[in-house]
Amino acid sequence: MMKKTLKTFFKLFLGVLVIIATNILFLLLFEDVINIMNFQVLKWFPLLMCFIGFYLAGLINRNTRLILTPILLISIIIYIPLKLFYFPIFLIIILFSSLGILLSRREIVNRIKIPLLVILFGLFGFFLFSQPLIIKNKGYGTDTDNNLYNVTVLWDFTSNTPPSLPKEIFNDKNGNKVSLKDFGGKTLYVTFWATWCGPCLGVKPELEKLKKQYEDNEDVIFIDISLDSNVEVWKTYLSQNEYNGIQLITGNEAKTRSNYQFSGIPYHIIVDSKGNYKECHHPYFIDKELLNNQDKSTEYINTPYKVFKTFKVNGKETIIRVR
Repeated sequence: MMKKTLKTFFKLFLGVLVIIATNILFLLLFEDVINIMNFQVLKWFPLLMCFIGFYLAGLINRNTRLILTPILLISIIIYIPLKLFYFPIFLIIILFSSLGILLSRREIVNRIKIPLLVILFGLFGFFLFSQPLIIKNKGYGTDTDNNLYNVTVLWDFTSNTPPSLPKEIFNDKNGNKVSLKDFGGKTLYVTFWATWCGPCLGVKPELEKLKKQYEDNEDVIFIDISLDSNVEVWKTYLSQNEYNGIQLITGNEAKTRSNYQFSGIPYHIIVDSKGNYKECHHPYFIDKELLNNQDKSTEYINTPYKVFKTFKVNGKETIIRVR
């Protein structure tokens, strides 16, 4: 009896290790081999990882009593340091994890498995095609208008429609709730940063110079949003460094990254008077008219990105627009 119990828990432990190993393998595959652009914020990415990991763990534990298999869900904690565990996506992660286990079981008959598969593929397909899938090729780069160079756009059904501000609430230094939607009718220059981010601190002087240029323009508002997890560290830093503009902090870094579709910081966006936004480059690249003129900022935001590729023609590198 004791031997059987130990064998059962060894299989469960092995299943947890397989889930963790599968996630690490996918991270390395997507980042270093396939080079998917901004894969960390693709909502289908953690769903794919967790389903395959839990399905493999389920196969290892096919003979383990079904009532014990929820122990495998302990491994979901790996998504916390990966910044992939936030509401509501973690509910979908738990669902996909459970489906991975159930679909690996012999006692689950086909008349139950088929509806489960329909749910699985339906949800996964929705998340898969709701975001662009872009592969970075050799020579990848961007320009000041956020056009892409040397990429393969597998699909992007959102490129002709600029995103609008998410319904996300931030906090100011006094704990007041603030939404970017509160500044409707204004042009916003928003910077996402953190006190632990060296490049973010390095760009601060240029950002402050830019703010100074628009200090008399009431229609242009600068907002800095910190991703710091420790509010007191953020407050202390602000007390030691005087920054202009509105200073806010997120209460959920992973959710903010997902909502605004970015992985690296500093990350800057321009928001027009209608609440639509687009990524923009660092402060020293900003065209003054882009912020001064609301029509120009709206035009910039509504202009889809272009894709260029570098080809060799007669031995010389030539840049050609392909999208």
